[in-house]
Amino acid sequence: GLAAVVDRVGHQVPQGLRDAVEHTDVELDVRTDRDEVDVLARRRGDLAHERLREERTRERRLGALTALESTLGLENPPMRIEGFDISNLGAENIVASMVVFEGGVPKKSDYRKFAIRSTAGQDDVGSMHEALFRRFAAAAGDTAAGATPTEHDPPPAERSYDPSFEAVPDLILIDGGKGQL
Repeated sequence: GLAAVVDRVGHQVPQGLRDAVEHTDVELDVRTDRDEVDVLARRRGDLAHERLREERTRERRLGALTALESTLGLENPPMRIEGFDISNLGAENIVASMVVFEGGVPKKSDYRKFAIRSTAGQDDVGSMHEALFRRFAAAAGDTAAGATPTEHDPPPAERSYDPSFEAVPDLILIDGGKGQL
């Protein structure tokens, strides 16, 4: 069987892979070159090993999300997590950043930066408030109670639609002190 071919190639075969391979039969054409069989066996072994590694990675991610659920007393594992932080590059250049994880994996296409417009000076609490307000006002289509734009915001007709704001996070992480919570 294929297990004998894999063993002959000299690769270390994990037990789970060996069990799967033992139930696989390979029929050889008399014209088949043994080197081709060895290459085929190596490729199949590598693919099976990669699938096993990916499965273990998925299991670890789900385990971590389940641990977060338990530790934080959530109803479900947090499948979408958004993290916010404020960066001050002087009193005039304040930026809030939002990072996103879905299923325990970074979703870089949903990362966003918010140029803070309404806060004067280095006010991390006010900056965080503005960033969170703008993020969730965008999710609500600017129809949330009190979602009035500042004089710095473009008029509604000029605002572009951002599909990344449709998904509401299961967990929000805020980098800062108690005041920012």
